[in-house]
Amino acid sequence: MFNYLKGFFITNKGRKFGNEIADYLGVERRLFHCAMEEGGCDMHLVKLYNLKLDGFSLEDIAVDAWDFLIPGLDEIEKRFGGQNLIQQARKSINQFQIDRANSDLSNSGYQENEDELVRGDGRFELRYQVMLKQCLRGEDFLAPILHKMRSDDLEGLKGMALMHKLAGEDVELWDLELGVEIIDN
Repeated sequence: MFNYLKGFFITNKGRKFGNEIADYLGVERRLFHCAMEEGGCDMHLVKLYNLKLDGFSLEDIAVDAWDFLIPGLDEIEKRFGGQNLIQQARKSINQFQIDRANSDLSNSGYQENEDELVRGDGRFELRYQVMLKQCLRGEDFLAPILHKMRSDDLEGLKGMALMHKLAGEDVELWDLELGVEIIDN
């Protein structure tokens, strides 16, 4: 009985935090949760709860949720056809990405290169690649962007690495002080 109550508590807290992220992104809450699952983030309520416990900010998790939301919205649209709610979600997420990119470029804590984005600073670094969908002269194309997230919180970065691994992405975790990759089984 205790495990049942604990599971209910964790998923309830994860849903509440997910609702905050959905509001932050400007996406309808139910659509957000459905898109997260359809986009490959299985058991996302438990993952969101654990990421919040690990102290990750709402903004950091919202940024990483893009990797699941975009494919999730694509999958929902395939199944149900074009819907206003889906189009509004895409518009909100795209606007958030644009605002975030503009903020990142002007923020001194970020270093930009043509093909990578470094966020934060610290001893440990999580590396993963994101395919950024861009439209140029009416044609869509995918551009690979290497994301590097730095922090002194190794356990928190391991949680983020697990989330990206579960999405099928290749991730690397590095100790920058020692200059070695951290192998975590």
